[in-house]
Amino acid sequence: MINVDKVLQIIRFSFSGISGDQWRKHILLFALTGFSTFLTGLEMAGNTVGLQKILLGLSYSLPVMLILTGHELGHYIVARMYGVNVSLPYFIPLPILSPFGTMGAFIRMRGLPMDKRSLFDVAFWGPAMSFMLSIPFAIAGILLSEVKPIPPDFGGMYFGDSIFFKWLISLFHQIPPGHDLFIHPMAFAAWVGFFITAINLFPIGQLDGGHIAYAMFGRNQKWIAMVFLGFLVLLTFFHFGWFIWLVLLYFMGIFHPPVQSGAFDLLDHKRMRLGYASLVVLVLCFIPIPIEFKEARDFIPERQQESVPLPYNDEYNVYLDQPECWLPKMIGSTSCHSFIEKSTWKLST
Repeated sequence: MINVDKVLQIIRFSFSGISGDQWRKHILLFALTGFSTFLTGLEMAGNTVGLQKILLGLSYSLPVMLILTGHELGHYIVARMYGVNVSLPYFIPLPILSPFGTMGAFIRMRGLPMDKRSLFDVAFWGPAMSFMLSIPFAIAGILLSEVKPIPPDFGGMYFGDSIFFKWLISLFHQIPPGHDLFIHPMAFAAWVGFFITAINLFPIGQLDGGHIAYAMFGRNQKWIAMVFLGFLVLLTFFHFGWFIWLVLLYFMGIFHPPVQSGAFDLLDHKRMRLGYASLVVLVLCFIPIPIEFKEARDFIPERQQESVPLPYNDEYNVYLDQPECWLPKMIGSTSCHSFIEKSTWKLST
């Protein structure tokens, strides 16, 4: 049974002692990031107009903002409970350069917790919150998504799947060859939530996973970090984007700095189990190739490519009678609304 009074007391304590100037700065960044993600959601809404377009935009923006906020508050509230000096969350709007409309959020921690147990708790509850919040949005968004044929002249970006996201899709949809799932903006928000969770769980330096690994294994965290870095180096041969992450991780620091020894320098069995659970979540949410470029022929079975081209149905074009165009797992070289406007695109039978 949850003690509501105790929860409210913790929340009031966590947000006490914050000046008006601090509130205004962080609220402004929050609002700008909300608007930035809303603009991204509108792009996903395609050719829809009026209230429906706004609702589709919000169906991406609101879940993403809730997932980001939950992640940062998971860190912030636990840190304040342990007496760690931390800032309010900084949200980062990025409406044009980022396909997500944001570069996420972070909190500034002025000094590390006093012992490994508090370090573990502060690090663990961020990704735990973003993972748990992403699940209901993923289920609802996948249910709202549709399986459609891939346009024969498709060419553009394709979003990969994590093991967990692919499993959730398989629960509700069967995708035949030559088709793919055109995901609802809410499902894409959950995809972003899982991706953020996985990145934060990398067992490296000042990332949440680095804190967790150090709390669990102490100085042996450096060996775990080096093995994981080697894995990322191998992935750069398949997806160049990981090279950029390697550079960022290098400047952030690979190895975790030592924390002061305290009364709770060793983790109990419960925290060790939660730590191993976070490793499982990393494996389930990790996407080896998050974004790649594909063409329509990449989705056609090889034996079919070697025979004859897929015949087209000249009388039926599904994209003409769709009221909206949700963000597919692939984003073509033309805009999303072109799926509706280009009547020359035909379906394969």
